[in-house]
Amino acid sequence: MSQKIKSAVIWNSLEVFGNQILGITLTVVLARLLSPEDFGLIGMVSVITMVSSVIIDGGIAATVIQKPDLTKRGLSTLFFLNIALGTLVIFVVYIIAGPVALFFDEPRLVLLLQVLSLGYFLGSLQVVQYGLLARKMAFKTIGKIRITSQALAGVVAVIMAFSGFGVWALVSQSLISVTLGSILFWRFGKWKPVLSFEWLVVKEAFSFSGFLMLSSLINQMADNFYFVLIGRYFPTQQLGYYFQANRIQRIPALKINQVVQQSTFPEFARLASDKTGYIDFFYKSLQNALFFNMLVMGLLLVNAEHLVLWLLTDKWAAAVPFIQWLSLASFFLPVMALCKNYLLGVGNAKMQFKIVLANVFLLIIVAFITIPYGLMPLIYGQIIVAIVTAGIYLLTIQFNYKESMGEVWQLIAKYTLATIVSAMLVFYLPVQWDLHHSISIILSTSIFTTVYIVLLILLKINNEYLQKIKNLFKIA
Repeated sequence: MSQKIKSAVIWNSLEVFGNQILGITLTVVLARLLSPEDFGLIGMVSVITMVSSVIIDGGIAATVIQKPDLTKRGLSTLFFLNIALGTLVIFVVYIIAGPVALFFDEPRLVLLLQVLSLGYFLGSLQVVQYGLLARKMAFKTIGKIRITSQALAGVVAVIMAFSGFGVWALVSQSLISVTLGSILFWRFGKWKPVLSFEWLVVKEAFSFSGFLMLSSLINQMADNFYFVLIGRYFPTQQLGYYFQANRIQRIPALKINQVVQQSTFPEFARLASDKTGYIDFFYKSLQNALFFNMLVMGLLLVNAEHLVLWLLTDKWAAAVPFIQWLSLASFFLPVMALCKNYLLGVGNAKMQFKIVLANVFLLIIVAFITIPYGLMPLIYGQIIVAIVTAGIYLLTIQFNYKESMGEVWQLIAKYTLATIVSAMLVFYLPVQWDLHHSISIILSTSIFTTVYIVLLILLKINNEYLQKIKNLFKIA
């Protein structure tokens, strides 16, 4: 990896994991102060929130990153297009708020959705500024902005939760975070728009970002489809458990995924014409991403019960099995993230869109098959879909770009084997004795990490981090 890429990865990782630590802290505090029902209400509107965010972005941030030849007038066109999309989303959300509340038989959702919609417009103001900073790999600046905005929003949310505002603490957290983020992106961004709107720019942008936006839109709808089903057919409290479990396991999973996507996409775009360098970069990036993702998700898997009972108290105990099994579904996120960047780097957003459609089809079919049997079978189905989708991505690259994926399949199998064996060993060793939760977490973490690294070395995995560990202990 070049020094520039390493620097980008380091700063992006610091930003993402700084946000992760902050997010975990806020999740713990707010979960202690609020009820599962409060989180269930947010879970009901999450599909609207996520879909609105995708529409507002419109794939424009990726367009700014991928097309360095955009003029100031072109960037201004994309900026005003973002504002128009933000305004449209507010209008639509106000209209559908009533029907959504009626669907869930929850009148409180009307005002929740209408207030949250203000954040969608405010978020549209920062898309181009973020894209320009990311294109320059200015992840240090992006990190400062995001950590600052999340921290201040979190403080306000905790104060409101402590004061008895309930679900509105979570609403305020979202609004304040996006507002501060937009202000800071404009403060640190050097670009300023001019009064210009060119339809040709919109047409060219959507030739790339159109399929990307549709992919993200459908993906988010499918991703939040489970919240809709659970909210419709199960009590709000059950949705609260599932929503919080999904949120907890996704704090590390999506943050690692975010680092992978944001740090590698600019380099994939740069190497698009260098076939040898392209696949080499893909393989090395996958090695590093799998190493950290499997390690972190494995640790969450073995420590979930102690973490929940110690930090969130036993009122969230019902969420433990959800966290553990959802962690398994997140094992393969780096594979999908890097395959997505592989396709987008060569401008093949259409193929990415087709894979997303296949993923959505699988999710819907499996969900309707499993939901009559309860929440756990629904989660088992998610794991199956994650594995199949990762396989579809790899086969697509293998057959469309004539790339040999044999080493990649072996790599994934070895990491999965090392993670599962390490986790099983922890579960079957007497570290689950009646000790304080913090002691059990230390023991489980130490055993899992040691066994995981030893197994990877025995399986002849050779990434730069394992090499450093071997050198440290002078392992031949």
